[in-house]
Amino acid sequence: MNKTILLDRGFNLNKPADISVIQDTMKKYDFIIPVSYVEFLLISNGLYAENFVLLEAEEIFQRNKDYEIDLYLPEYIMIGDDNGGIAILMEFKTGNIYANGLGSLLPEDLKFQSKSLEEFLLNENPLVKY
Repeated sequence: MNKTILLDRGFNLNKPADISVIQDTMKKYDFIIPVSYVEFLLISNGLYAENFVLLEAEEIFQRNKDYEIDLYLPEYIMIGDDNGGIAILMEFKTGNIYANGLGSLLPEDLKFQSKSLEEFLLNENPLVKY
């Protein structure tokens, strides 16, 4: 993840997450945050864009628990949403980004968005395929 690219894209970045908060969350809850998302959090602890939000380190575990992502989509982690009922999910194995309605967390309903978080953030209109 390249901070310059994010700034060039016009995002207002938050203060970076503290690595100890990320490590404590993963240890305390036996919860894995993919490396590419950790890299993002170390640049900006979450992100508020025009049509989506990426979760802060302190929110990621609880949001995934609240929506039972581990139960319905155990191969994925929710990293954000569109503030309107659409989850942004990252596949653990590939790092691919998907979107899905929070009312129907079925693997067959996932809509592919991009091959990486960086590609997703560089897209002029994220979530356009949903």
